[in-house]
Amino acid sequence: MHKQITLVFATLALSTIAFAQQDGTFQIGYAANLNIGDSVVNISNDGAFGGFYPNPGGVGNTCANVYAFDSSEEMVACCACLVTPNALVSLSAKNDLINNVLTPAIPTSIVIKIVGSEPGTSGTAAVPVFNLCNPITVGGPTSGLSTSLLAWGVTLEPSQTAGTYGPVNVPFINASFSRAIPDEFSALESVCQFVQTEGTGFGVCKSCALGALSGTKQ
Repeated sequence: MHKQITLVFATLALSTIAFAQQDGTFQIGYAANLNIGDSVVNISNDGAFGGFYPNPGGVGNTCANVYAFDSSEEMVACCACLVTPNALVSLSAKNDLINNVLTPAIPTSIVIKIVGSEPGTSGTAAVPVFNLCNPITVGGPTSGLSTSLLAWGVTLEPSQTAGTYGPVNVPFINASFSRAIPDEFSALESVCQFVQTEGTGFGVCKSCALGALSGTKQ
């Protein structure tokens, strides 16, 4: 009985850690072997800020601000996706994140950072609609940031058989904003703004599509 209780507590502790690693304002994951096939990111809104279909006025909506970096630490693309409560959206690494990169070289692996934030408003002051997302106007690390996002990735890794690859899960985990000057949050916004204004259309990744994707060899 003692061993069974210990095992239950251990399982609960691991489950709690896994959830805590995912449900956060700032999350990080990766995509690898993009020269072999595609990787994907699936994102949901756990409804922590309320709202339920059809959530009038966009109550509970959140923005997934996405920033992709190559292995040389260069931001190659950025974009933002509106995620409604309990919705499921997805990004393809090849078709959304690296199909229009700022740099001449197409990366074969990328770091993917996601920052959750409260959407800006359209409509009127009396009847606001929370539905505007922009990765360069997220709102600051102490204001308007959202912890209602959950993200999961699927990427390709070498299999046991030489020359073959298979999909593996990449749960996104919580990251911390750097306190250096400039801090990580400000740098994400400012570099993304440079990408948007100076990239003449390059470096702006596509928006999220409804539904989930899975990584497959092409």
